[in-house]
Amino acid sequence: MAKKQMVLNEMKKKMNWLKENTDYHVAFMCLQGSQNYGFDEYTDDYSSDFDVKCFIIPTLKDLLERPNMISKELVMNDKSHIEVKDIRLLGNLLYKMNPTYLELLYTPYFYVNKEYQRVRTLLFLKSLKEMRDDISNRDVKRFVKSMQGFIYEKRKGLEKRTDSGQEIFDIYKYNPKQLHHLARLSEMVSEVARLDGKVNFESLMNLDFLSIKEKNKIKKYKTAPIEYSEAIYLADTYVKKAECEINKLLENNSLTVNDITLDKLNSLIEDYVSDCVKIDVIKSIQKTNQEKKGAKADSR
Repeated sequence: MAKKQMVLNEMKKKMNWLKENTDYHVAFMCLQGSQNYGFDEYTDDYSSDFDVKCFIIPTLKDLLERPNMISKELVMNDKSHIEVKDIRLLGNLLYKMNPTYLELLYTPYFYVNKEYQRVRTLLFLKSLKEMRDDISNRDVKRFVKSMQGFIYEKRKGLEKRTDSGQEIFDIYKYNPKQLHHLARLSEMVSEVARLDGKVNFESLMNLDFLSIKEKNKIKKYKTAPIEYSEAIYLADTYVKKAECEINKLLENNSLTVNDITLDKLNSLIEDYVSDCVKIDVIKSIQKTNQEKKGAKADSR
């Protein structure tokens, strides 16, 4: 089975599970993770997860009575996870220049709920895609600082035993997946620095600026783990390299912030939510009126 169809099948399963097990107005979901940058692997020894972020539209009741927007992780029957977010949170998530959310703007894997506001959702995603390069360059200083935070997080996680990776941690005494993330993030930072603060996020995500040999080397950090001492040395080297590149970038460049892009993004989200909620209310009123007519007809 072709990779794209395999990914979409997995996303379809998650979408169907949400429909059957929640009453959310699910709009769309995006794939996040190794499939987006070609580091996924499916063998007897290693199988990549299918991580998705699902965005939902609030109901009128949510808007009027529930100040806290939904943001939670759901566990399916097969123990896989779905991260669910109210679409109104998207603007703030992208404002933070978090690379895991910028990635969602560039993934080739979207799954739109065909049974809920499909046309409006497709138009929204089209507009969002048209803005993505402006969004990813909106605040480069915040972006590289966010990247640095993730690098520190991965370095800390390198020597932390987790429930999902107990077996491999017991063998190698570290988490190989975190080393591969460290290397990938460090190379991304170096590329932004090389371009004097220009964020070509699609190229960064795919590591297009590296040779095939260099990309395979990073991928093998998680699929063919190296010895502990070498892993620790490499991890610290990647951290120091990223720190050096970020410091030089911030010292040598007067990086500006584009608030106009943020305003456009928030307006796009607000209009999308408003349109969806209005249609939901109209459909609800029409359904109630039809039920009343049906009840009157039955009573005659």
